[in-house]
Amino acid sequence: MKCKKCGTELGKKEKFCPNCGARAKMSKGWKIVLVVFVLLFVLIAAIAISGEGGTDTPTTTEPETEYITLDEFNKIKNGMTYEQVCKIIGCEGKLVTSSEIGESTSQSYAWSSKDMGGVTYGATVVFIDGKVTGKTQAGLDLVDDVSSAIKDLS
Repeated sequence: MKCKKCGTELGKKEKFCPNCGARAKMSKGWKIVLVVFVLLFVLIAAIAISGEGGTDTPTTTEPETEYITLDEFNKIKNGMTYEQVCKIIGCEGKLVTSSEIGESTSQSYAWSSKDMGGVTYGATVVFIDGKVTGKTQAGLDLVDDVSSAIKDLS
């Protein structure tokens, strides 16, 4: 590996260039560890949030475009930008986490589904250096099934 500032050859374990002092680029292994850590954190957060249902707090009705569906979730692919994801879903997500490790930035955004009797399901998308690297959803398939059943009864 070479220093991206001065071109000096760096050892695999060197964190800084011995010639110019620049920080060495993060290895692919660390990026994978970061993605796994962020996805695990997001999954735990989604489980904790979904377990808070059943409150008597009134909810407001928002336009249909403010929710993510399973179909929209399935259209999100690795390598997409945040703007491309927002275009698919129809609205911006809520920034859940943001961190910087070395020269890489990691951000995760969350979108909610329709409120299902006090329980809100949704999806989280992880971006590293501005590109989708992972996604997770909780209950979107259930929301779509219930919505379809209600439409069939109408």
